[in-house]
Amino acid sequence: MSFLAFPLRLEGAFLKRTGEPEAVLQLIGLMARTPSGSWPGCRTFGVRDLFEGMRLRPERLSNVTDSINTTLTDLGITNFRLAAITKEPGEHADVDVYSLTIVDTADPGRKYSTVVGGRSA
Repeated sequence: MSFLAFPLRLEGAFLKRTGEPEAVLQLIGLMARTPSGSWPGCRTFGVRDLFEGMRLRPERLSNVTDSINTTLTDLGITNFRLAAITKEPGEHADVDVYSLTIVDTADPGRKYSTVVGGRSA
């Protein structure tokens, strides 16, 4: 089974497809750049405000993890869960960068990671 890649792109005359773990990681990256409550289709979707709040209150990391996992459930995504968020050293002191790791719920030993933040996010 293949899934649509985010952001939506064309490959020839078709939407570009990707594997499920990559699609979930890309979706979480979109969530990290979207303000809380700004998408009417799923009010829990955006977590940008939570990421910004972690700059002042890093102990709120578990709130972000819980919010992302709640949203995945709300969207019917049950094959993966966010397992870890780690703050990474960034190139610029004023820009936070985080490594996100998801696990396959059927096989918790299978992990996939991506990085969000930085100047492009």
